[in-house]
Amino acid sequence: MATSTIHHPVRIDGPTLVRAATSGIPGNLLTSPQMPANVKFLVIDPLIFTHAYFLLGEQPQRFTNDLSLYLACIRTFFERADVEGGIKIPEIANSDSKRRLSEDLGVGIAAYFMVDVFGLQWGSISQIPQNSKLSKKRPDFQGYGATGRYIFEAKGTTKLTKIEPALSKAIGQVKGYPEQAEAKIAVITYLSADERFFPSSSFVVDPPAMPEAVPPDESTSRMLHFEKALQFAGKPEAAKIYLRDLSLLLRESKRENTVPDAFLPYYQPPKTTGIDRITISRTEPSHIEVVQAYGFEFEGRTYHSEGVTVFTGMERKTLEAGLAFTGPDTPLQKFTEESDGASTSVFDDGTLLRIVLPKLSA
Repeated sequence: MATSTIHHPVRIDGPTLVRAATSGIPGNLLTSPQMPANVKFLVIDPLIFTHAYFLLGEQPQRFTNDLSLYLACIRTFFERADVEGGIKIPEIANSDSKRRLSEDLGVGIAAYFMVDVFGLQWGSISQIPQNSKLSKKRPDFQGYGATGRYIFEAKGTTKLTKIEPALSKAIGQVKGYPEQAEAKIAVITYLSADERFFPSSSFVVDPPAMPEAVPPDESTSRMLHFEKALQFAGKPEAAKIYLRDLSLLLRESKRENTVPDAFLPYYQPPKTTGIDRITISRTEPSHIEVVQAYGFEFEGRTYHSEGVTVFTGMERKTLEAGLAFTGPDTPLQKFTEESDGASTSVFDDGTLLRIVLPKLSA
């Protein structure tokens, strides 16, 4: 049986790429000028992958019917040219066999990724033990590398419609798990059973998460609230970046035994500055607009539905202060107003809601 390597496409979120560049082995991920920047190729040795599949897979049936099915698809896996890559589930497999295969193949790919990219040792990878208090949140695996403990959830599916639900569930499991780790990563692998559809690919996410002990005070609560305000203003990408940096800020606060008001003197966000984050927050889709109201500028988004117009936004100086982890010089006062068919509400967090109803014909 040949042992030539193949290239498996992996779609990786920005924070995970940054983490791999600083604490992992990024050279094991290949790039292609024809693919987006977040799509990399994991170079897989099929023999090592088969070893991982049998070592870490959970389904006992894999040694009977599933074994022959696996070898049928792995043989193609061995023989394919690098440019084609990926694993294809045999179409002859029934739905139950495809499910069992995809689960264990997903585990094999996730473990391979963690070993090759983050330097985990095969001998340190284990399933996280059952815990009666944490069983609903428990991710699949843990492993150790040179920089410490890593926790990862591995899922596999042969259905395109299952990718997003599986990713959401995996993120919830790793993000909500309260034990400490260098990183908590979700890896979802879609395995094609029909080459006419989307090719086999993995999706890797290192979701931003709060540290295990978040300071219970007003300052922290306001900073956590700001993520919701960014989403309200139509800035989901800025909200993700903000939450990532806030988690690092709070973790550093815990390590240094400082209080939230003392963050700024020593906090240095990775790869970005306050001004960079403000710039990033404005590189949202073109739906972001600026509205003048009450002597202020509000950045946000307008929605239209059956003649009703709704604008949700945030006062610009409050927005920029929040992205820099400070408060505005003069917070807005909350109030409501009804005028010419427009209903307006302003909160003290700087957010504005305006609803304009269609005018009734005479």
